[in-house]
Amino acid sequence: MLILFHVQLERNDNMKGPDGMDVYSLIIPLGILAFVSVLFNVLTGTRVIRLRPPKRHMAIHKLVGFVALAVAALHGLLVIYTNYF
Repeated sequence: MLILFHVQLERNDNMKGPDGMDVYSLIIPLGILAFVSVLFNVLTGTRVIRLRPPKRHMAIHKLVGFVALAVAALHGLLVIYTNYF
């Protein structure tokens, strides 16, 4: 069961980029992407999801793990930046 929380974030006008897109619009999609990547990595690591061909399984598993780590770190840094700076 997936529970989605509505998060009301305080918006500053100085947080907008040159194209008018604000940093807050990236937090939720990055969090969802990080969760899905970690979930996929756990399911492939426990062999609930079996990848084809089997000899490439470990390479795909490692690649998804590095992507999950990078996305989760970026998500965490954005959350910390928007809350404390």
